[in-house]
Amino acid sequence: MKKNSVILLAAIVVASFMFTACPYSASIPLSDANVKLDASFLGKWILVDEYAEQPSYFNFSDIDGSKFKAEKNEYNSTNEIYEVAGTYVCHFTDIGKTRFANMNQDGTFYFYKIEMTNATQFKLYEVTDNIDETFSTSAELMSFFSKYKDLSFFYNKDEEVYNKATK
Repeated sequence: MKKNSVILLAAIVVASFMFTACPYSASIPLSDANVKLDASFLGKWILVDEYAEQPSYFNFSDIDGSKFKAEKNEYNSTNEIYEVAGTYVCHFTDIGKTRFANMNQDGTFYFYKIEMTNATQFKLYEVTDNIDETFSTSAELMSFFSKYKDLSFFYNKDEEVYNKATK
């Protein structure tokens, strides 16, 4: 009986990893940091999550006018404080009217489509990790994104909505 419970628990853990969506990643960015950062984007942006009493949030701070630092903060209910869950050096890449965030953490770039709903809200869409292709140059990666960026299955299912903090 105990052996069956262990096997069942192991199967659940494996299944949860298989169905957890992550953004596509690469060792290269889509492009160099050449999109000027709008100062109104800087500051604290809180995840809209009707089920969380303490939703996660990002703090964005300027690095050089094109690059910015993003710190993702999540609430630790054990310690009852917010903790930095990830720090990224980011920049935007525009492909036509579509804007992507290149989020670099420890030499790995993660890619998100970002849509500004208005001055105080944006939507973040993860580029799907179901992409099997690998790219050796940013030009190759950019060409691939240009070709598929308008297809719904190029992104993971659930987008995240963030509102600018008022304080």
